[in-house]
Amino acid sequence: MNLSSLLEKALRLEFLTLEEGIFLYQNAELPQLMDVANKIRFQLHPNKEVTWIIDRNVNYTNVCYS
Repeated sequence: MNLSSLLEKALRLEFLTLEEGIFLYQNAELPQLMDVANKIRFQLHPNKEVTWIIDRNVNYTNVCYS
């Protein structure tokens, strides 16, 4: 497997196999993955604004059922 070809495959929005994902995990540098992820984000959502959702499940009582 070739690192650059796998990153290009991801940029084309093609699915990676489990083996390819493991190869990226073991061999790619974090800045490379961050760059590809950011480019994919701009392909899918060209807006420069980035948001996130904080998902909280608040228990309003002091009773815990576990």
